[in-house]
Amino acid sequence: MGIEDFMYYRLIFLDFFLTSSAFLYYIAIIGGVYKANQSASQIGFIALAITLPSFLISFFSGRFFKSHLLIKNIHFCSIIKFFALIVLYFYNYNTSILMILIILNGILDQIIRVSKQSFDAIQIEPELRAKFNSKKTFLSEIAIIVGPALGGIVAAFYSLSQICLSLSFLCLIPIFFLINLKNVKINFQAARQEKTLSFKENILYLFSKRIILFLIISYCLVVIVLEMQTPLIFPFVKEKFNADNSITGILFSMAGIGGITGALIPMFLKFKNEALSIILLVIFDGLLVFLFTISGNFYISCTIFTLLGLMGAVTIVLVETKVQNDLEEKYRPFAFSIIQLAKSTLGASLAAASGVFADIIGAVKVLRYAAYIEIFAGILLLTLIFKYLKIDEELNNRQLPEK
Repeated sequence: MGIEDFMYYRLIFLDFFLTSSAFLYYIAIIGGVYKANQSASQIGFIALAITLPSFLISFFSGRFFKSHLLIKNIHFCSIIKFFALIVLYFYNYNTSILMILIILNGILDQIIRVSKQSFDAIQIEPELRAKFNSKKTFLSEIAIIVGPALGGIVAAFYSLSQICLSLSFLCLIPIFFLINLKNVKINFQAARQEKTLSFKENILYLFSKRIILFLIISYCLVVIVLEMQTPLIFPFVKEKFNADNSITGILFSMAGIGGITGALIPMFLKFKNEALSIILLVIFDGLLVFLFTISGNFYISCTIFTLLGLMGAVTIVLVETKVQNDLEEKYRPFAFSIIQLAKSTLGASLAAASGVFADIIGAVKVLRYAAYIEIFAGILLLTLIFKYLKIDEELNNRQLPEK
């Protein structure tokens, strides 16, 4: 196996680790806090603290994510996360310290994830990207089975202090995945002279790529609602099935099983219109969430979560491949950080608000209203994309005689 093949699979398995550990962290921390105080509103704010930092990272994408800094970002942030969780092990009883360190961990995690995505886009050859992303998503979906299941078990049997101590050592593992990969390609040297792009320059470029923008908006809609829904699954399971965190882990694991299948679909099925496909997935996602809220059958709920995972995996592969192929290298980190920004800032903010409403009217009703919003937004986006595709077609037809 040559260095390129070795790098290829190390990057894929690093994604598996980052995804599984992120889900383990998210589910274990939220589950541990909920077990301690039974407050849906508090876990909503914890979810906000975990994911909100993406808002900050997007503004500094031009400075943080230059090519020659990507590996350094992952090393440095992994070490800081280790020490932050060690401190949290001793002081998690203090609400202020708990929130501050969770926010810090969220910032560091976003830097790691965007750096990793940007590094992938540089190192993987264009003709290999679709297969690379499918394989990466395939393993990530397996991670979605492993991570939440472990998170549910850990939250059920261990204290918050023990959870923090265990997670701290996991933070150091990414460093070992990236040993000897810092100079795989020559463009790292050229990147040192790269001009730092401003936030305005990144925004203007992204808006000039209309199809990419539609893809990102569509994808963000799904993940925004997902971020809002995820913390509410804990009180939802208790309301609907009178069950504990281990059942929640099973539901998340079923979503992972669907995701494994969904990750393979883009390898064998070509999508002629990615934006249209993703918007249709948004609408069906909302319909399935609605069915989930009205079903009282646990096995039907597991089936619905499996389908939700399948559709989510297809969406991830389509969007990430399109961004890697159609955007210039220097603009990709901003696009990836915008995806993280949209899902984390809006999704986490809604998670905090929905947690408060869940304490008042119940998690089942809140999730049902979220499904209505997703369906309506999907139909609105579908209308807009048909409108703009028609405009583009008319403009192309007008230009034909000039040729």
